[in-house]
Amino acid sequence: MYNIGYIDLSGTNSDQYIKVLSKECKLTRYDTSVFEECPVDIDGFLILDGAGESFFQISDFILKIRKQSKTFIWIVSQRLDNIAKVVFLKMGADDNFCKEQTLEEFYLKILNSLKRKQGTLEKHKFEMNRISTKIENKYERIHLDDSNLSLTLNGQDVELTNIEFKVMAILIKKRGQTVTYEELYKAVWGQSYSGINYKIANIIFHIREKIEKAGLDIIFIKTIRSKGYILM
Repeated sequence: MYNIGYIDLSGTNSDQYIKVLSKECKLTRYDTSVFEECPVDIDGFLILDGAGESFFQISDFILKIRKQSKTFIWIVSQRLDNIAKVVFLKMGADDNFCKEQTLEEFYLKILNSLKRKQGTLEKHKFEMNRISTKIENKYERIHLDDSNLSLTLNGQDVELTNIEFKVMAILIKKRGQTVTYEELYKAVWGQSYSGINYKIANIIFHIREKIEKAGLDIIFIKTIRSKGYILM
């Protein structure tokens, strides 16, 4: 069920809109006198007007909501001129509904928008989970052997120097996170960072070269400018 918030400036004629949406949505009314924050779990917001006489109030609510959230904003009014419609859309409203449109049209437009949003979010969530699983599986297959200072992936060995081994160890431990020059410097030399990046950059260069020669391009060390490196 979708969560829809609404502000009623109409005083009348709003029950029919609330009733038709209640089939698929949970509706929560917000007091216009205290409304300052848009709830984070709201899927959309209705601003219900009466005879189209609340232009400035509607504008104010659109700005307040849009400043805090990308949720849907729909304006419902018994009478809206074309100028007001355009202004509301430019301010960030997603649609305007007035008496020329039937309740069924109102209901279907809002429901279709919510379904598309839900589908997009679910697709994004699925894709992120897939990528996360792929990354986890990739690094589960990486093995660092401190007995011979080597990195192994899918049975392929890459020989490393002692310093290169230390750098790879911290990058793998903090995979997916930026490891700063300071962290790498301390891990390798056990000293405070001197502010000179070329030593670390040179080590990363040789590690990348060895990985590339071994055909293990699945391991990708990305440079984060002025900060450090991240193992992707």
